[in-house]
Amino acid sequence: MQPEETSIWTGPPPSLSLETDTVHVWRIALDQQDESLVRFRRTLEPHELDRAARFHFEKHRRHFIVARGFLRAVVARYLER
Repeated sequence: MQPEETSIWTGPPPSLSLETDTVHVWRIALDQQDESLVRFRRTLEPHELDRAARFHFEKHRRHFIVARGFLRAVVARYLER
């Protein structure tokens, strides 16, 4: 029997703001379902999609799209856009 894993990670708060001397750390699993990939892909600029297309392996293209799309989503929440 393995010990129960406890996570120090919590979900994001409803409203995001950064106070002075504060750091927020975000994480996301890069292996996402197709629905999430489509949603993230819609947020990317053409040059980002071109960059993603240059990856040789589909797995790496998908990871790039998820990472960039998630980054855009997080920044949009901070900027309330």
